[in-house]
Amino acid sequence: MFDQETGLVWEKSPSTTKTPWSPYAPGAATAHVACDTKVVGNRLGWRLPTIQELASLLVPTQFRPPLPAGHPFVLTADQDIGQFWSATTAATDVDTPNSAWFVDFYVVDPASFVLYGAGDKTTFRYAWCVRSGQGVDPQ
Repeated sequence: MFDQETGLVWEKSPSTTKTPWSPYAPGAATAHVACDTKVVGNRLGWRLPTIQELASLLVPTQFRPPLPAGHPFVLTADQDIGQFWSATTAATDVDTPNSAWFVDFYVVDPASFVLYGAGDKTTFRYAWCVRSGQGVDPQ
């Protein structure tokens, strides 16, 4: 799905399989590899979005999911309340250098809306791949 505001192309349906961000989990595929090897619409060149790119999809006044009304994406019930990895390492978190930023779609109360979190890179979360834009290659 092409986002005219950012110039990014998003998967219409994010991954339905959760993966860790990093290879610290033995034998597990990673979110980066899932995007890097993805073929959608006969196109390669997918990657994990930065935290800023992922946040560009969100509407703070919407919840479950925090996406614009009438959005074109297809999400499962679990993804409506899921967590999605970004490509951005949580470099400011000195105590846990193995953390990366993610967006959390689960909201109990819209008044206490929290968009982001930094979590251990071995935790399994969804990957929502994107194409074009500036991006980063933290691998």
